[in-house]
Amino acid sequence: MLGGSFLNLHTKAAIAERKIQNMERDRLLFPECRMVFIGDSGQADGDVGAQMHERDPGHIVGTLLHNVTDLDEADRRSWADRGVHVFDTYAGAAAHAVRLGLIRADQAQDVVEAVRTGLSAVDLTEQQRARLESDLAADVAELADLTTA
Repeated sequence: MLGGSFLNLHTKAAIAERKIQNMERDRLLFPECRMVFIGDSGQADGDVGAQMHERDPGHIVGTLLHNVTDLDEADRRSWADRGVHVFDTYAGAAAHAVRLGLIRADQAQDVVEAVRTGLSAVDLTEQQRARLESDLAADVAELADLTTA
C-alpha cells in the first residue's frame, strides 16, 4: 500500500504523478519485489498503472483496474492494449491474477467466496444486486475457463 499526500490532491495529474513517484521509491527500496498495481477507473489509475508497467515490467507485473465508471468493451480493449486488465468484481481481478501466475486457482476461489459473502452482507437495490450478481457470474465463468484449460 503506497500512500499519497493531501498536497497532491488538487488535480488528477498531480495525483497520478505522486503515485508514480511512490512506485519509483518502492522499486528502489525493494528491487527484489514485484508489485501489482490495483486502481479504479474513476481517476488516472489506468494511466498510472500502464506507465509504471512500461517503465519496469519486471517490477510492476500486473495492473488491475476496477470498473467503477461503466467502461464499455472498446474502453476495456483499449486498456488491455496498454497492459491494464479491467475487472468488475474482485473475483475477476483474482481470475486475472491466476492468468498472470500470481495466485493459484484455489486461492482465486477463496476470493470468489469472499465476494459472495460481501455481496450478501450489503444493502443494495434490486438493480444493483442483479448487476453485481451478473458481473460475478461472468467472473466465475472466466475463472472456470482458466482452470479447465
